[in-house]
Amino acid sequence: MPSRVAAQQENGDGALKKVALMLAIAATTAIAAQAASADNYGGVSYAYQLQVKQMVYKEFGHNWKADTMIRCIRRESGFNPKAANWHDSHGGSFGLAQINGVHDPSPGKYATKAWIQKMWDPAQNLRQAHRLMNGAGLGPWGGGC
Repeated sequence: MPSRVAAQQENGDGALKKVALMLAIAATTAIAAQAASADNYGGVSYAYQLQVKQMVYKEFGHNWKADTMIRCIRRESGFNPKAANWHDSHGGSFGLAQINGVHDPSPGKYATKAWIQKMWDPAQNLRQAHRLMNGAGLGPWGGGC
């Protein structure tokens, strides 16, 4: 029969393990929430996601580039055409493919309102993404999706 001290120690170890597990879950949740912290990431219906995929295939054709862009869009905006990351160091990132403000042809350091509105239009965002992919590969999206 175990002693009272051994039983108390075992109960104490169990409580410590529970606390450690709860802290680990809290930390993981906080990290996951931070990773998807674009101002309005995701939140679109599955039907709309299918619609976006069809738009991608129309713009890119049925090939590896289209499939890759669909993965980029899922990662970058969660298929939300109005997604915005105002904290991006390159003038913000906007729309389905999160096009950086640095690609705004207007003079100045930051993206203009007119250009942001264009990037929130799915067709125009996909055209810009196609031009970028043809010219720079996946570099604008960190080299891969």
